[in-house]
Amino acid sequence: MELKMPRGGFYVTLRCNLQCKLCAAHAPYYEKPWHPTIEELYHQVDRFFEIVDYIGHFSITGGEPLLRDDLGDVVRKLNVFSSRIGSLELFTNGTIIPNDDIMSAFKEYGGHIKFVVDNYGPNLSVNAENLAGLARRELPNAVIELRDYCTIDMHCDGWVDWGVGVNNNRTEEEAQAIFNKCSLPQKLEFVSCLNDGVIYPCPQTRRCIELGYIPFDPKEAVDLFDRSYTDAEIRQRIIDRYSLPNLRACKFCNGQCDDSIRYKPAEQLIKGAKR
Repeated sequence: MELKMPRGGFYVTLRCNLQCKLCAAHAPYYEKPWHPTIEELYHQVDRFFEIVDYIGHFSITGGEPLLRDDLGDVVRKLNVFSSRIGSLELFTNGTIIPNDDIMSAFKEYGGHIKFVVDNYGPNLSVNAENLAGLARRELPNAVIELRDYCTIDMHCDGWVDWGVGVNNNRTEEEAQAIFNKCSLPQKLEFVSCLNDGVIYPCPQTRRCIELGYIPFDPKEAVDLFDRSYTDAEIRQRIIDRYSLPNLRACKFCNGQCDDSIRYKPAEQLIKGAKR
């Protein structure tokens, strides 16, 4: 049985140097953000590619992934599987210039590369333009996307308030309506995120489980290291998940829908805020 995934995010840390109120990964709301060792990340990569034969878009994300000085080693590990990755993509908030070792690792990478650099303006994304320029010079064959959040034509027209952290107490019908119009399952075939060895259908499912709003459902969140299942069963569960009619988290999440209210991106929290 061959397993091909359209896309997935590989979380290398949930630490971040910004405190964005509407962060889709909820990074500012962790007292002790998850930050695995390099060996733990290697272990996840090896296990992921034991199960997954090919992934179209594999995004290195966080938090802010460039807070890891050892990110170059992560890229070299992924290079082992470059023939099975359509595009290796780095998502960054434009605050940090990658160190020489990180850039060298991307130069050595044998497949297609994309850098997505968010620009939240000069007071926040202080290195966005310099980072994009460096990447264009050093990686001439890569796709470099500098996403402008500072103009009327900003990416996605702004951010959404996911609402996770507030018990919306939706009915099943209301939750189904959110699922039916949310871009994550409908347009993006889920934004599968690999975090601590578990593939979640979206970051909001992960957060709802952490907050205790929903149980860990193996039909939705697939633990790659759960040895009570065979590898073939784990593959089938990932495949089956793309046909799910809804997600439990939709009762507690506003979704990212075409009619969602948009907000100014990267509005910073007051230090110590909780949600």
